[in-house]
Amino acid sequence: MIRTVPQPILRFLIGVAVTFACSQAFAIDFRISLKTFPVSVTRQPITLGDVADITGGTAVERQQLLALDLDTLDLDPPDLENRHQKSAHHDAVPKVSAERWITRRQIEMRLLVDGYQRGDFVVAGPSAVMVRSTSSKQLRVVLEALFTQEIARQFGLDRDAVSVRITNDQQTKSAEANLVSSDFTTTVLLQPQLPIGKTQIQVDFSQPNGNRYLAAFDTQVIVTMEVALSTTRIPRGTLIDAGMFRVIKRPILVKADFADPQQLIGQVAKRDIVSNEALLNTSIATAPTDNKPTIQRNDMLDVIVSLGRNEVRLKNAKAMSAGKVGDRITILNTRSNKQFTATVVDHNLARLTPLSGVLR
Repeated sequence: MIRTVPQPILRFLIGVAVTFACSQAFAIDFRISLKTFPVSVTRQPITLGDVADITGGTAVERQQLLALDLDTLDLDPPDLENRHQKSAHHDAVPKVSAERWITRRQIEMRLLVDGYQRGDFVVAGPSAVMVRSTSSKQLRVVLEALFTQEIARQFGLDRDAVSVRITNDQQTKSAEANLVSSDFTTTVLLQPQLPIGKTQIQVDFSQPNGNRYLAAFDTQVIVTMEVALSTTRIPRGTLIDAGMFRVIKRPILVKADFADPQQLIGQVAKRDIVSNEALLNTSIATAPTDNKPTIQRNDMLDVIVSLGRNEVRLKNAKAMSAGKVGDRITILNTRSNKQFTATVVDHNLARLTPLSGVLR
């Protein structure tokens, strides 16, 4: 026999069934799916939105969850931390980034701490996701250290004598965007000449996955080196001796062909050199080593005469004796028919010695 259920009881039972069904259907409000690839972030703090995608709930609720910071988590398990590998021929350099791991369990605990109930969410996806905290500023520090080390190594300089600064931040940001991992090695490509001043340096990046990336960086290179500085005025044609220059260490900002201080003595000034001038190879020449005179007897030549800060040139003088660069010879003034002593500077050129050397 079928018994009829009273209407009030039937309505109550239907209500309970509907409530139970609804609670089962909507018990999980949010689905949090961890990303399946390493994540790079350039700001702090790291948020849930950096490492996971979220579905369910309202747009406002999802936005709140995406912004949930994960700074309270233990993000540096020692056994999972990857370290930046230094390049061949390099000393240890600063790390490009900090690589951290965030697990599903850690995210669940963070949500519970924030007041969410276990039935409100489910965390899916891989068991952990790697987060790489990086910035173009960090990469710039690493590259500047690498450039300094490699310039010093390739050109036999003291590392402390070299300073390199990257001048184009956009190039660093572009390189950071192309590096999918902070685990890489580098080859610094330098020109045969010592880079000084504004110069571009190329770097070949190699990563464990086989990817290679070539980038160029605008830099300012400063090299502290020994420079010979004149201590007195050195007229053209003068043989340089130890008392005419001193050696100092100076930061060099502009590329120039500086003379080797160890090779200066016995060289000849090719032009007038003022006091406190850095001596360049373009300003000096090797003194002749053969016995052939630079100026022969009876050669016609010009004579430079110093008058205070000014100079005049005596034309059509005649050599009365022969001599090499640096030698003093007798010269005839063909206009006045007077003789005087001058120093050989170059072919067909001499410089008048003090007036006490004039011969009548």
